[in-house]
Amino acid sequence: MTTKSLTRTEISLHWIVGLGMIALIAAGLYMTRVDGARWLYPLHKSFGIVIFAVILWRVVLRVRKGWPDDVSKGAKWEHGVAWVIHWVLIVGTIAMPLSGMVDSYMGGRGLTAFGLEILGANMGDNGRPVAINRTLGDIGETVHVLLGKALVAAILLHVLGAFKHHIIDRDSTLRRMVGRA
Repeated sequence: MTTKSLTRTEISLHWIVGLGMIALIAAGLYMTRVDGARWLYPLHKSFGIVIFAVILWRVVLRVRKGWPDDVSKGAKWEHGVAWVIHWVLIVGTIAMPLSGMVDSYMGGRGLTAFGLEILGANMGDNGRPVAINRTLGDIGETVHVLLGKALVAAILLHVLGAFKHHIIDRDSTLRRMVGRA
C-alpha cells in the first residue's frame, strides 16, 4: 500500500525522530570529546530511550501503512540511492538506541530514563558497576560508535537529497515533508 500524501502524525514522527537523532548524535560526539561532559550521559541515555519508543511507533506505522508514492521523476540510480539511504536510516535509527542500551546494560550500568530505573545496574562490592557480559557490552559500544558515523553520513545525504528535490528538481518531496503538498 502506498500513498501520495502523509498524515500530520507521519510528518511529526519524521521530524521528531530526525531532529532527535541529530541532537543525540551531536550530544554523543560532544560527550566523548570534551572533558567534563560526563553529566550529559544520563540525559543522552534518557532521551535515547524516549526517542526509541517514538522510532518504534514510526516504523510500525510505516510498515502497516506502506511507503508514500515517490513524487520524483529522477534517474533510476537516484531512486536506488534514495532507497538505500532510507533503509540505512530506518535500520540505523532502530539499531542505534538498541546498541546503546546493550552497551549500558551489559556493561553493568543498567538502564534508567530520567531517574526511573528500567533495568538495574550490576554493582560490585566496591560500589562500582560490574559488566554482566563484557563482550556483549563492547560489541554494543562498537556498534553504537560505528552506527553514529554511518548515520551522520546517511542524514547528510538525506538532507542534501531533500534540497536537491526542492531546488533542482522542483518537485513536491520537501513540501510534502513539511505538510505543504
